[in-house]
Amino acid sequence: MSGHSDAWIVVMAASGKTDYPAAAVPAYRLVRSQRRTVSLMVGTDGDVEVRCPLNYPRSRIDHFVREKADWIARKQKESQAIIPVCPPTGNQAEAWDLKIKQRLAVVIRQYPVEKPGRIMIRNQVSRWGSCSSKRTIAINRCCGILPPALIDYVILHEFCHLVYMNHSTEFWKLLTGYLPDARNRRRALAGYRLCKPAGIKPAAKWNNQQTEAKQFDWYTE
Repeated sequence: MSGHSDAWIVVMAASGKTDYPAAAVPAYRLVRSQRRTVSLMVGTDGDVEVRCPLNYPRSRIDHFVREKADWIARKQKESQAIIPVCPPTGNQAEAWDLKIKQRLAVVIRQYPVEKPGRIMIRNQVSRWGSCSSKRTIAINRCCGILPPALIDYVILHEFCHLVYMNHSTEFWKLLTGYLPDARNRRRALAGYRLCKPAGIKPAAKWNNQQTEAKQFDWYTE
């Protein structure tokens, strides 16, 4: 379960008018590559990045970004409201571990979940939790900062992966059977962002369309 939520817009590159009226264009970083689409992303830091085909006209890129100015501003405002969560140290780490263990006990007692092979609480760079094919569930220590309802969501999300190692319709049916408001809790979790520990190289922002849908907002024209 990812702890990042960059927002994307994607359009197909096509021929057409390239002369547009002058107007303010939001600042952006341009990356050209061998691709067929034009993609715009507002990162969790508020920066705007555009990727496009090698010979795509700059005037059309400016027009595209200008058209999406309201969407960009909205996503930048949302990113300002996101709460950064950094790995705890010392007594804080112990307190967060205890809080997570208490929620694990509640979930296991309250819900008829599958039994994992192992449960771990550890620092993770980009995920709130994970479940391996060996039935090992790992809960990010940073979950300790979350309200109990969101900790429970992360825990149950990973327990459901013991049954379905994907995010299929069956997976969501199982999860919402435990938590009818699971999707609302997922949206609330997007209000928190995991910080990269010092010395860790940030993960690439640009991912393909097979990335878990919850990480991005996609629009296609």
